[in-house]
Amino acid sequence: MNFLRELHQAALLTFLIVYLFPYTATAIEQLTPEESAFLARKKSIVFVHQTNYPPFEFVDKSGRSAGITIDLARWMASTHGYTAEFINMPFKMAKQAVLDGRADVLTSLFFSKKRDLLFAFSKLMFEVPARIFLSSDRPDIKSFEDLNGKRIAMQAGDYAREFLDSKAIHVDVIDTQDFGQAVELLLSGKADALIGDEQIVLYHIYMNRISDRIKRIGPALYAGHNCMAVKESETMLVRILNKGITSAMDGGALAGIREKWLGTAVSRPPGLLLAYLPQILLIICIVGLAAIWVWLWNRKLRNRVEKRTRELVNARQDLANLIENLDVGIYQTSTTGKGTFVKVNSALARILGYTSPEELMATPAISLYPGVEDRRALIAEIERKGHVRGKNIILLKKDKTPIWVSLTTTAKYDENGRIKYMDGVLEDITERKKTEEQMRLQNEYLTALHDTTLGLIKRLNLDNLLRAIVKRACALVGTVHGYIHLVDPVQDKLVIRTGTGIYEKLTGRGVGMGEGIGGAVWQTGEAIVIDDYGTWAKRVNDPTLDNLAGAMGVPIRSGDAISGVIGVSHFTKHKNFGDQEVVLMKRFAALVQVAMDNAELYSRLEAELIERKQTQKTLRKYEHIVASSKDLMALIDDQYVFQVVNESFASAFNRSRGSIAGRHVSELFGYNNFHQKVKKKMDLCLAGEKCHEQKHLDFPGWGRKYMDIHLYPFFDENESVSVIIFNARDITDTKALEEQLVHAQKMEAIGTLAGGIAHDFNNILMGILGNATLLLQKIKPGHPHAERLINIESYVKTAADLTKRLLGFARAGKYEVKPADLNQLILKTSQMFGRTKKEVTIHTKLQDKLYTAEIDKSQIEQVLVNLYVNAWQAMPSGGQLYLQTDNTRLSSDFVRPHNVAPGKYVKISVMDTGIGMSQSTARRIFEPFFTTKKIGHGTGLGLASAYGIIKNHGGIITVSSEKEMGTTFSIYLPASDKNVTEDIKLPQSDLKGSESILLVDDEDISLSAVTQMLERMGYRVLTANSGEQALRIYAEAKNDIDLVILDMIMPDMSGRETFERLKELNTGVRVLLASGYSLNEQAKKIMGMNCDGFIQKPFTMEEIHGKIREILSLPAN
Repeated sequence: MNFLRELHQAALLTFLIVYLFPYTATAIEQLTPEESAFLARKKSIVFVHQTNYPPFEFVDKSGRSAGITIDLARWMASTHGYTAEFINMPFKMAKQAVLDGRADVLTSLFFSKKRDLLFAFSKLMFEVPARIFLSSDRPDIKSFEDLNGKRIAMQAGDYAREFLDSKAIHVDVIDTQDFGQAVELLLSGKADALIGDEQIVLYHIYMNRISDRIKRIGPALYAGHNCMAVKESETMLVRILNKGITSAMDGGALAGIREKWLGTAVSRPPGLLLAYLPQILLIICIVGLAAIWVWLWNRKLRNRVEKRTRELVNARQDLANLIENLDVGIYQTSTTGKGTFVKVNSALARILGYTSPEELMATPAISLYPGVEDRRALIAEIERKGHVRGKNIILLKKDKTPIWVSLTTTAKYDENGRIKYMDGVLEDITERKKTEEQMRLQNEYLTALHDTTLGLIKRLNLDNLLRAIVKRACALVGTVHGYIHLVDPVQDKLVIRTGTGIYEKLTGRGVGMGEGIGGAVWQTGEAIVIDDYGTWAKRVNDPTLDNLAGAMGVPIRSGDAISGVIGVSHFTKHKNFGDQEVVLMKRFAALVQVAMDNAELYSRLEAELIERKQTQKTLRKYEHIVASSKDLMALIDDQYVFQVVNESFASAFNRSRGSIAGRHVSELFGYNNFHQKVKKKMDLCLAGEKCHEQKHLDFPGWGRKYMDIHLYPFFDENESVSVIIFNARDITDTKALEEQLVHAQKMEAIGTLAGGIAHDFNNILMGILGNATLLLQKIKPGHPHAERLINIESYVKTAADLTKRLLGFARAGKYEVKPADLNQLILKTSQMFGRTKKEVTIHTKLQDKLYTAEIDKSQIEQVLVNLYVNAWQAMPSGGQLYLQTDNTRLSSDFVRPHNVAPGKYVKISVMDTGIGMSQSTARRIFEPFFTTKKIGHGTGLGLASAYGIIKNHGGIITVSSEKEMGTTFSIYLPASDKNVTEDIKLPQSDLKGSESILLVDDEDISLSAVTQMLERMGYRVLTANSGEQALRIYAEAKNDIDLVILDMIMPDMSGRETFERLKELNTGVRVLLASGYSLNEQAKKIMGMNCDGFIQKPFTMEEIHGKIREILSLPAN
C-alpha cells in the first residue's frame, strides 16, 4: 500500500510540473527568409503519425492525436508560426503516405542506411531500444540467435526486419498493424516471439495488466535513432524541422514533453475486491465442498492402489532376478506413443550406455532410433508378422553414438487382439559390422580402381565417363546419392554435370565459391565431411536436401587448381562417413582427373573435326543461298569498292559479276548520288551502325523498283569494321499489296457506318411512305393535296433508291440471289444504255461458255449501269466503250489483300477512252460521297455502291487509269456450278385481302404505317412491338393467324430468335421477313431456315400486297 501511495504521489507531482510549469525556451533558432517563404507557400504542414504507438504517438479516446511526437510537432508549429495538420494510419501506410506526397512529415522513423535512400531524416529526437519478448513459459529462446526458423510478430515496415536480415537470421515474419496486435498474437500462441520497441510494447503490457504472462530476454537488440522524416528531396523542410527540434532541446521543451508522457503512472482501479466479495465467498464454499468429496474418494482409491502396487513390486522383483542373469539385452516395451520400457536388464542398459536399468526405463524407446520412421517401420513389421527374427538395425546409445544390433522381438496381445507390449532380446554386433564394412570398402575400392583405369582406355565420351565415376563413387561408400561438380569458368561457378539419386534432378544446378559442400571444397581445396547437413551453417537452402544427413565432398585436382568436386551423401541419421572412406575417395579422385583429361582431349578433338566439317558444309550452303537469292547482295570494303556481288545484283545493273568486282560504288550509283547520300550511310555502317531504308531505285536491268535496303557492318577479330554487307530486296509488289489492304480496311469501316444509317433511314421512310399512301387512298384524285402527296411518294422512292446505294456500298446484303448468265446481263444492260447514249460506241467481246455466277441481278445491273454512266461522263465528246467477259482463276497471292477465296471467277472488264484520272483520284474512287463532279451533279455514291455490291457477292472490283489514257474497271465474281434459273412473273391482282396477319416491328412509326396500309387492303392485323409480345400473341391465336410479317432487327429478342421460337410453336407458320437492311448474311440465315419471303423497307401497298399474295399462294410447309 505504501508503494501504491508513493506511485500516486509521483504521478501527481509529475502532472503538476508538466502542466503548471510548461516548456520554456531560452533560445529559438530563427528561420531564414527562404525558409519563411517556403512555409508561407505551404500554408500548412501535414504530419502523419502511427495510430497506435503510445506513448510517442496515438489517437486518444476522444479521437485526437496525442503523444510525445505530437506535442513536439505542435510546439514547433507554434514556435515558427505555421499550421500543423495531423493524420494517422498504420506505420507501413504512414511511410508510403509521405513517399506518395499525401503527407509532408512522418513524425517518427528509425534511421537506417536503407531508409536513407528514400527519406531525408531530421536530427535525432530520442533513442528507443528494441527487445525480444516471449511468453513467460517459453524456455527455448534465450537470445536472437535462437530465433532462426521461428514465427516472429513485428509491426509491418519496422526496422526489426532489416536488423534480422543483417544478422542472417531467417525467421517467419508475421506483420501486424501495430505493437498492440503483435502482443495479442504472442499471447494466443500464433507467434513464438515478438520484436518491438521496448517502451511501446511495455506500455501495451502494463495497460492490459499482462506483465505476468510476458517476459523480456537478453540485452537490447539495437537502439533505434528516432527522427522525423520527409521525402528525400524535401531538404528545405528538413532544415526547418531541425531548427524546431534544436530549439525544443535547448530550451527544455522536449524534456518537458518527455516528462509529461513518461512520468505518468498506471493506476489500478480501486475497490475491486469489495465489488466482487459476495461472488468470491460463494465460489469458496463450492470449492470447499468439492474438496471434501475428492478427499474421501482419494482415500478409498489410495487403498486399492497400495494393494496393487505391492503385487506389482513382487512380480517385478522376480522378473528382474531372471533378466539380470543373462548376457544379452532383454526388454519389454509398449508400442503406443513414444514407447515405454516396462522391463530391461542390466546387460541392455550396458549395451546402450546407460548407468542403470532404471535410467534406461526412464528414457522413451523412440529416442533410441535414428528417426521416427525407423521405429514405425519396425512396429509395422511386427504387427504384420507377429515377430521379427535376427533383424539388424541401428540404435542410438545414450551419447547418441550409433551401434548395430541384432534384434529378435515377439508381440504380446491383449484380450481384444491388440498388441499390448513386445518382448525382445538384442545383441550388439557393431564390431562385426565394422569388419564387414571394411572388407566391403576394400573390395569396392579395388573394383573402382580397376573400372576407372579401364575408363582411361575405353570411355572416351566425357558424359558417359562422368556417370560411371559417380556410380562407382557411390558404391565405394554404400549410398545411391552422388554427384560430380565441374568448374564452369564462364559462370565462375561449380555446376553439377551428372548425379544419381536425389541429385539426378539437380543436374545443371550451379553454386558459387563457398556455397554448399561443393563450394566449400572449391574454396578450401580440402575434403569436407558433414555429419548432420541440416544443422550445417553453409548448407544450400533447397527443399530437395531438407532431410539430408551425412555428406562428403572431395576435390578433383588438375595440377594446382581445383577442376571439380565429387560428392556423396545419405539420408540415414548418425551413419557418418569415416576416415577410411575419406581416404578411399581422395585416391579415387586422383584417378578420376586422369580419366577426365583423357576424355576431354578426345571430346575436343572430336568436336573440332565435327565443327570443321560443319563449317565447310555451312559455307557451301551459304554460297548456294547467296548465289541463288533474289536479293541484291554485295560486300563493299572500307574504300567503297565492291569485293564480290551475287547474280541478282549483277542482273539488276545489267552487268556480269566479274565486271562489278573491283569497281568503286560511285560508278554504279552515280558520282553525285554517292557523295550526297550513299557515302553518308556507308560511313555510319563503317562506324559500326546498321543502316536501313526503303526507297525507289532505278536499275538499268530491272527498271524502277521499290527496295528494302540494309547495310550491315562486318566486324573482324579486332572488333573493327572493314567490310560492309549490302542487302537489298525488291518489295514493289508487297508495298502495293499493303496499300490495297489498307484501302480495303478503310472501305470496310466506312461501309459499316453507311449501312447503319441506311437501315435507320429506311425505317423512317417506311413511315412517311405509308402515311402518304394512306392519305392518297382517302382523298379524291382532284383534291388540292393529291399532287403533293404524289410528290412525297416520289421523293420517298428517290430517297429509298439513295439508301439502296448506301446499303450496296455497305455490303448490307443481296435481295434475291440466283445463278445467272452474265453475258446475257451485259447484253441487256448495254443495249438499253446504248439506245439512250448514241454518242458512245459500245463494243462487246464475250467469253463462250462463260461460267455461271450466283448474283442478285438487280444489284449487278445497278453496278454495270453505274460503270456505263461514269464512262459516258468521262467522254463528253463521245468515245468507245469496250465490254469483255472471261473465265479466269485467281491465285492466293492475288486475292489475299481483298480477303476472298482463290479459285474460279468470272471477269468483267469495262474500258473507256475517256479523260482518265490521276492516281490520287483512283485511290479514293470507291469512297462514299467522293466525287470529282460539281456540287449538285452527283452524290458520290455510284461507285461506292458498286464497290459494296461486288464485295458482298464475294468478288473484287479494281480500277486502273491514267490522265488522258482512259479508264478500265475490272470485276471478278465467284463462279458457280449451278445452272441458270429463269425468272417467273406472278399475275397482277387487286389490292384486296381478308387474311389475318401478325405484324411485328419495334419501330412505332413503321408499325403504325404498315398496320394502316394492311387494314386499308382488308387484312385483319394484330400488332406486336417486340419478339416476346409476338410469341405471346401467336401462342394464343396461332390457329387464326395466316401470316407473320417479322422485322429482322429488334432489341432484346432478335428477328432470328423470334423466328426460331415461332417455328417451335408451329412448324408450318408462314413468315415474311421485313427489314431496313437488304438481304444480308443474317437475313440469309433466316431465309435458309424455311422463311417464306423477304421485303425491304420502305415498300408500297402494291409491293407488300404482292409479297403477301405470293407467300399465301404457296403450298403449306
